[in-house]
Amino acid sequence: MNKEDYVSLKVAKLLKQKGFDEPCEYYISKNTSQVFYKDRLKPFKETGHIIFPCPTLYEAQKWIMKQNLYVYGDLYGTGWYWVVKNVVNGNMICSLFDKSDKTFSNNQECLNAGFLEALKLIK
Repeated sequence: MNKEDYVSLKVAKLLKQKGFDEPCEYYISKNTSQVFYKDRLKPFKETGHIIFPCPTLYEAQKWIMKQNLYVYGDLYGTGWYWVVKNVVNGNMICSLFDKSDKTFSNNQECLNAGFLEALKLIK
């Protein structure tokens, strides 16, 4: 398991809050930020850990797309920026760009930041 391929704890928590309930191979503990395989779920629950599904970046992106939001990273200059587009019936309603001066060193960090912004748009 490569941790870079999965959503961050912040994204996992917000996904769950917004209704994400897809089965995942991995879960993440709020208590320790530890990512663990689904077969280890029971011991974490028994010891009082608050756990969230921890989807891959692709699985999260796919679920967010079902909400008519499209998130992707764009390499510009020496860093990555996130872009979020809201599309309904094939028409783009709005497009958000990372307006901060912060860039990300890789696409995975960039996508996690973009997912946080996209999830804020889901009621």
